[in-house]
Amino acid sequence: MNGSEPAYRPVSSDLPRNAYLIVAGGADQPSGQGPDERFEHVLSLPGVQIWHTLDDCDVVPVPGGEASMIALGHLYNPFNGHLGREALKDLAASWARGLDAFFTAAGELSGRFVLLVSEEGKGLRVVPDACASLPIAYALDDRQLVLSSHAELIRTRLSLPGDATVTRLLGSRFYRMGIRHCPADLTEVEGVRLLTPNISLHHDAGGLALQRFYPTRERVERPVEEVVDAVASALGASFDCLVRYRRPMTCALSGGVDSRVSLAATVGNREAIRFFTFSGDHKRERDAVCTRALADRLSLNFEDIELLRPSPDDAFRQRYRRLQGKTRAPNADTVLFRTHHFGTFKGFEIRSCISEIARNFMRRKFHIRHLPMTAHAMVPLYKRVPFMASWHRLIAGAFDDWFRRTEFERVERCGYDWLDFYYWEVRVGTWQSQVLQDSDYYCSPTVIFNNRTLLDMMLSVPEVYRSTDELQRMIIERLDPAVMQLPMVKNFGRKAAIREFLESSYLKAYMPIFG
Repeated sequence: MNGSEPAYRPVSSDLPRNAYLIVAGGADQPSGQGPDERFEHVLSLPGVQIWHTLDDCDVVPVPGGEASMIALGHLYNPFNGHLGREALKDLAASWARGLDAFFTAAGELSGRFVLLVSEEGKGLRVVPDACASLPIAYALDDRQLVLSSHAELIRTRLSLPGDATVTRLLGSRFYRMGIRHCPADLTEVEGVRLLTPNISLHHDAGGLALQRFYPTRERVERPVEEVVDAVASALGASFDCLVRYRRPMTCALSGGVDSRVSLAATVGNREAIRFFTFSGDHKRERDAVCTRALADRLSLNFEDIELLRPSPDDAFRQRYRRLQGKTRAPNADTVLFRTHHFGTFKGFEIRSCISEIARNFMRRKFHIRHLPMTAHAMVPLYKRVPFMASWHRLIAGAFDDWFRRTEFERVERCGYDWLDFYYWEVRVGTWQSQVLQDSDYYCSPTVIFNNRTLLDMMLSVPEVYRSTDELQRMIIERLDPAVMQLPMVKNFGRKAAIREFLESSYLKAYMPIFG
């Protein structure tokens, strides 16, 4: 481990790191009194009470107004090198120039965070990071807004029942196949939704309103060389910023292209990072062979971790299931193993997801040429739902409601591929954010691609560079050509080929019936 701050802290709570609960718009509770004793920190502002277990929480006044800006989580601006409180002050200065200026400035921020703007007499505005990677679950209790990193914390506070749609899904066989997440912005709790990426929430005495703040302008195609230069520079600067936090850093490696981009971006900072990969089953072993060779070639501080079944711990399983819900419950043993292996430390785990947003992921996965932008089309993209009208109506209804409330039609009007934004806002914003929460049990996960300005640039290149991995390969070459000296692991063995054939065939069969 590296860094001047203490690497380990005692676990004083049954909550993981980066959990929070916020109550706004109701009568203030006395300072220091939380809903229970599990939260390590309490922050009181006029009309807003915040309980949290975050390593980072900053509050700054908004210049020229009776307002405060709060950042829950870590944040930094790779374009000017500012981080933490300094970056938040820059953002607060943009508030006086209007909402558009504020959202543009917020788009330059990387990290994993939730932004709050509390204006006296005007309510509370809530803005997620680029991919809502620190989840924002929300519910209205009369006129009081309750926000949390976990829907289950809101369920406990408000004594809410389970969501009827999700409860039915949880009891089905097909829901347990493949990745598991609730449709659209639903959670396992009745009346609790997830705030998805590119949407802000405003709450005042009049109620609650959602606002899409990206995209708002027509997509402009940019020369690929210009984008590669800008993205490579910002990714490298991201590690410069993270190192300045002076905390231990680990970086998960695989044999894939996204992991290779992250590795290339670490050039100049590798001595401050401990790299690792998981081995064990056949797929992970292919990654491990590749990453071991890379580590040897680049002289990385590297650990090959065999993923084993941990000693039984029913208390942890119950704690995990109680907080993460039944959807994530099957992952408890993997999280327990990682917690035992790494210990609990105040530091960062670098993850390499999110970059897939700019790689035509859904079109490539399902071999899609044309698919209408409808809630009906989102159903087979979500899961291999049975060919039954009752299931289709149930899930399509959830997507249609989300589609309308988030003004999703604006995506296509602005010239973007709606499938990229489905992946961004649903797949990443509701599933990947839950996956990242697994790391909260031992450290703080972070993703250098989690930056709206970077993603906008990557989505702006000509289609030919996004329909393959060419854009990512060019970024790697710009950052550190040595990282490309070994071939990547192709995730297209026989099983992957069969799976893609079945999924594309399923979509082609499903849409004529229900589309």
